Amino acid sequence: MNQRTVPILRWTFGVVALGAVVLAVAAAGRKALEVHRSSELHAQTKRLRAMYFAEDFERATSEGAQLIRRFPESSELRAWYILSMGRPVLGGREHAVEAARAMTTAHPSDPWGWLALAGALSQAPISDEALVASEKALTMMPHHPDFLWMRAWTLLVSVDRAGEVPPFVDAHLNDAKNQAELLVVKAQALEFLGTQVRHDDGKIAAAYAILDETRRIEPTNFHAHYLPGLYLYRSGEPEKGLELVKQAMALAPDSTMAHREYWRAFNALEPSRQSSERAAVLADLGSLEAKSSLHPWALTQIADQYGVLGLRDKQVELEERILKEYPEGQVARLVLHNRLKRLADAIDLYGIHKRQEARKPVGPLLGESEMESIDVLLKRELTDSLKRSLWDYVNQHDSQDDWLLENAYVALFFSAKDDPTVGGDKLLKIVRGMAAHPWGDLSTDVARGARVLADRGIALNEAE
Repeated sequence: MNQRTVPILRWTFGVVALGAVVLAVAAAGRKALEVHRSSELHAQTKRLRAMYFAEDFERATSEGAQLIRRFPESSELRAWYILSMGRPVLGGREHAVEAARAMTTAHPSDPWGWLALAGALSQAPISDEALVASEKALTMMPHHPDFLWMRAWTLLVSVDRAGEVPPFVDAHLNDAKNQAELLVVKAQALEFLGTQVRHDDGKIAAAYAILDETRRIEPTNFHAHYLPGLYLYRSGEPEKGLELVKQAMALAPDSTMAHREYWRAFNALEPSRQSSERAAVLADLGSLEAKSSLHPWALTQIADQYGVLGLRDKQVELEERILKEYPEGQVARLVLHNRLKRLADAIDLYGIHKRQEARKPVGPLLGESEMESIDVLLKRELTDSLKRSLWDYVNQHDSQDDWLLENAYVALFFSAKDDPTVGGDKLLKIVRGMAAHPWGDLSTDVARGARVLADRGIALNEAE
C-alpha cells in the first residue's frame, strides 16, 4: 500500500461512517416524528370522543372535519366525527349515513366503520339497520366499552327493545375497562321504561341511583350530572335539576347543550327564584355568544333564550346576524321556522285565539306583558333581511312539498299586501304560492289574496 492510498482509504471510511451517522439520525428523526404524530392522533381522538359524550356536537363536527384531513388514516377519529355530525340538532343524518357507508364499503373489516354506521342510523328517523350494524361492530370488538355502549344505545332508541338494555349492560359490565357510559345508558333505559312505557317508581329510582353511582366512580362524567338534572327539572323539581345541570356545564363549558339545559332549568323555576338567578343566566348567554361566532346552531339557542327572557331586540338582532352570515342550510331554516312561528302566532294563523273566549298574550316569545298590536309586531318582525331570506327560500324550494313554505308565503303576503312598492309579479307569485302550499282554511287565504289582486287589477281572471 503506497502512501497516496492511505489517505484515500481514510477519506472513504470517513464518508461511509458519516453517511451511516446521517442515515441513523434521519431514521431516528422519522421515528420521532412518527411517535409524535401517533401521540397527537391519540390525544385528538380522545378529545373528539370526549366532546361527543359531552354533547358538544357542533364543535366536534367543525373540529373533526379538520382533524380527519390531518389524520386521514384514522378510522376511529373519523367515526367520532361522523357520530357527532349525525346528531339531530345539526341535521346531518343523511351526510353521516353516507360517510359511514363509505367507510364500511371501503374497509368492511374495520369495526369503526360499523360503529359509525350504527350511530348514524340510530338518529331520527331511526332505522332497524342500526341494530344490525351495532351487532356486527360488537362481534369485531366484543370487549371495547364504546362498542358495548353503541349496542346498548341502539337497543334503547329502537324503543321496542329498550327493556333489553339493563340485562345487556349487567352481562357485559365487567368486560369493559371504562364502565361509566355503560352505566349511564342503563340509567337512561330504566328512566325511559319507568316514565314513557309504563310508570314505575322502582325503575325511576334505580335510574337515579345508577347515575349517583356513576358520579361516585367517575366524578367528571358529564352525563352522570347532565341527565339527572334534565330528569329533575322536567319532572317538576327545577331547583334540584338546576344545580346538577350547572355542574355538568362546569365539566363541559363549551357544550351548547349543557348551557341550553341550564337555561331551561332556570325557565322552569318559580318567578321569585328566577330573579336571583337571572343575572347569572344573562352573563352565561353573553359569554357563550362571545365564543360561538363560528357555531351558528349555538347562536340559534342563545337567540331563543333571549326571546324567552323578553329581550326581543337582542333575539331579532342575533337571528338577523345568523341569516346574514349563514344563509344556507339547516340553521337558516331553523331561524326562519322560529321567526315564522312567532308571526303565525301574532296573526293567529292557526286559529288558536279565535277559539278562545278572550285573546291572551302570545307569551314570553313576544317579550311583552300585553299583546302588541299586529301592525307593530309585523313591522318589527318582517325586517328587510327576513323578507330577503324568505324570498330566497321560496325561490329555491317552491317545487318541493315543504311545510315551511306554508308559513313563508303567508308571511310574505302580510308584508306585501299594503306595500305599493311590491310589484304585481311578486304579489301574484305570493298568492299562487299560498294556493299551492296552503295552511288551514285554503279558501280563506286564497280569497284574501284574490281581493288584494283584484284591488290592484292584477290577474283578474285568477282573482275571480
